[in-house]
Amino acid sequence: PVNLAAEWKLIDASGSKRNTLVFSDYLTNECLLPPGGLLRIHSASIATGRNGEHTPCGESEIDFYWTGYYIWDQEGDIGTLYGPNSASEVYSYTYPLTTDYWK
Repeated sequence: PVNLAAEWKLIDASGSKRNTLVFSDYLTNECLLPPGGLLRIHSASIATGRNGEHTPCGESEIDFYWTGYYIWDQEGDIGTLYGPNSASEVYSYTYPLTTDYWK
């Protein structure tokens, strides 16, 4: 399991501070994502005013509502997950905006 509250970070391709999610800024207690679990990060209107609200930690799927800003706002935007203290890249995902994604 991954404890997201232990300085894990998600950064989009721009690398800007606004587009950097530091989970420990929102999670004060342990928040485990189990092996093989799915973490969905929501931004834009669905996340407006929710500031780190999330479904229960420890579940096989966690939805995290981050910010009202459009973070994944361009075709092929890349989200990269870094381990504690940004020591290493753990996972990278290219965000598709095409309608084919929803089929």
